[in-house]
Amino acid sequence: PGAMLLEESRLGDGNSLGVRSLLQAGSAIGDANMIAPGSVVCGSYGDRHRMAGNPAVIIGETDC
Repeated sequence: PGAMLLEESRLGDGNSLGVRSLLQAGSAIGDANMIAPGSVVCGSYGDRHRMAGNPAVIIGETDC
């Protein structure tokens, strides 16, 4: 059987991830983001965002 290859994900500094939130393989999150509980993050995001949903979308900016 063939081997399963997963992409590397990146998580910056000072992020806050809610309970049961998921970061899909190959995703990247910058610094100081807030991810709501139960959110599924796929794709790449910069710094200081508030994200929620499945798939996660930007719902605002953080002040930190």
